[in-house]
Amino acid sequence: MVQRTFVSYHEIVILAIIWSDYLIKLLFTTYFNKYVIYVLAILMATTFLNPNSRNGAFLAFFLYLPTYLVCIIPGSAEVYEGRDVSLTGPFIPEYGYPLILCPIIGTALMIYMGRYMELEPSGPYGVGHSYKPVIEDDFYMNSIVFYPVKKSEYDGYKYHIRQNLKWFQPGSDGISTQAKDNGLNPILMHELLTYRIYSVEDRKLQKDFLAKHKKLTPVIVSHGITHWCTSLSAYILELVSHGCIVFTVDHTDGSCIGYKDFSKDPEEFVPYASHSEQTELSQTQYHEKQLKTRMKDVEYLLKFIKEEFKEEPWDIDFDNLVALGHSFGATSAMEMCKTFPDAFKYCVAIDPWYMPNYKAIVEENYYDLKQPLLSLSTELFHSDGPTGFMSKPWVQDKFDSLKANDAVFASKTKNDKEGTNAGGSYKLILKNTAHNDCSDKCLYMEKYEKASLNSVDQSKYQVFINIVLAFLNEHNALPVDYHKQVMEIASPHI
Repeated sequence: MVQRTFVSYHEIVILAIIWSDYLIKLLFTTYFNKYVIYVLAILMATTFLNPNSRNGAFLAFFLYLPTYLVCIIPGSAEVYEGRDVSLTGPFIPEYGYPLILCPIIGTALMIYMGRYMELEPSGPYGVGHSYKPVIEDDFYMNSIVFYPVKKSEYDGYKYHIRQNLKWFQPGSDGISTQAKDNGLNPILMHELLTYRIYSVEDRKLQKDFLAKHKKLTPVIVSHGITHWCTSLSAYILELVSHGCIVFTVDHTDGSCIGYKDFSKDPEEFVPYASHSEQTELSQTQYHEKQLKTRMKDVEYLLKFIKEEFKEEPWDIDFDNLVALGHSFGATSAMEMCKTFPDAFKYCVAIDPWYMPNYKAIVEENYYDLKQPLLSLSTELFHSDGPTGFMSKPWVQDKFDSLKANDAVFASKTKNDKEGTNAGGSYKLILKNTAHNDCSDKCLYMEKYEKASLNSVDQSKYQVFINIVLAFLNEHNALPVDYHKQVMEIASPHI
């Protein structure tokens, strides 16, 4: 994502809410006593502890920061007994803390947290993209293709930010669903529309590939539920900067947070279809249906790629096709390799979630996956918070979908030893990582998590990305050498 240098107009709306709240208190509140203070403190504490009511908690934290101080500083609450307290005057007379500092602190922190850490692509190539929707008869699927370009093509990206690709592809129509998924007010999520990523549209393919000195390694990326085609942008950019051509799609199974169908006139927004909003199918049946739809998406995509990119200037090494996904997209990546064994050469499954046929996999301890597999899992997986950063580990052996992942790898390892499958596979669980530490969600949720007193370490995301690069490099699937081994990167984290 591109780092912004100042507050967006969406954040100005948030700041207006903070200051309005202060002004309301100024107009209607003239007296505090210690019991009111204690009640406010308890309310704030329960807001943070209860994941279902954490919406907007970071705003309240800024507003009631003095309340915490009153409760922490011994004896300070007694100062209020029997006194009128002006909201513009000292809130704690002995310590000279005026309540007006509360929205001021909120403003300062909002501006500071408005700066986002960058995960800029580290390879020798720049990143370009083209919109390539897959259209056949009555089938329509959004697709964006990312490919290497000369780095100087976007040397000025920091100054010409509008040339870069919009990160939140669902657009304003998808904001409400995204906010609901993150347990936040939609007002707070509108700023996602301002994010851009390091990729410029319709630029010339990098000369190394034009001159046929190198072949492009193709990667098909599958997003998770309530995600979209660019929600794994950090993986995409790194892979492309190392010589891959990456195909991303908005799956048509209802799992995408929303996309625009440009084949319709006028264009039609296709919203997210939640399992909880329908009652006809069980969760297992619903996700099984989604997985079948995703395989149909991949079938159309494979056919489209072979037709669209068979001529100059594209020289794609289809013998090294990679399936990569996160969450339900990781499950989809494994299913791709199982369904189309002759098409895919490698499988990268990042924290797989919910295999619909998990019972059969666990009971039979068999899943026919012939390709080298990189299975990366998080220690904490989901947690009791809506954004997945709270450190409450799941007991993995009690969850069938996680047990299915173990069974898949056990079957893979057995077949590798018997020589029926390709070797070079890994199953790694990274310590102290959560489900969203390995997707773009840890980038855009950074300031909300920090403000809610949760810890976010974006360096964990980089570890996942580096392991993926090392895995492909070990199999000679990267056009540009990546001079590290999987276990060299993973060892400190497992």
